[in-house]
Amino acid sequence: MGKRVVSWGLKILGIALAVGLLVWTVRRTDADPLHEIMHSNRPMLFLAFLCVGMTHVLASYRWGTLL
Repeated sequence: MGKRVVSWGLKILGIALAVGLLVWTVRRTDADPLHEIMHSNRPMLFLAFLCVGMTHVLASYRWGTLL
């Protein structure tokens, strides 16, 4: 049980660190990610997410066949 708590704690700490660094970076620049997403080309954004998703699906299939 103790190892599980440490494992979850490290995962949560890693996610919090990543989010914190992203917020810190965006605040130090003039970037407005929400504005950029709202005014982006929606079909291209959908296509990009579709490509990333298919990459994950193909990678999981490949690892399934290797194992």
